[in-house]
Amino acid sequence: MLWSSFGECCLTLQLFVCCCCIVLIDIYRQFQHDLYRLRLEAARGYTGVLQKGLCPVSASAAEPVKLHVEVSNVIT
Repeated sequence: MLWSSFGECCLTLQLFVCCCCIVLIDIYRQFQHDLYRLRLEAARGYTGVLQKGLCPVSASAAEPVKLHVEVSNVIT
């Protein structure tokens, strides 16, 4: 009887760990997707600003371009 319940416990634990791994993989994939979208939108916005001539461009490679980013709807 003891071995039966021990085996069931191990199986339950394995299923729990497997489910947690699947959830973590989904969360990681969603994070990567959101990060990709953020980069894409930043690049589109920056390109639009440059095309309209609204942002000064640095004269040399040693002079960096400064960007200001505001993030909203972040859950901490």
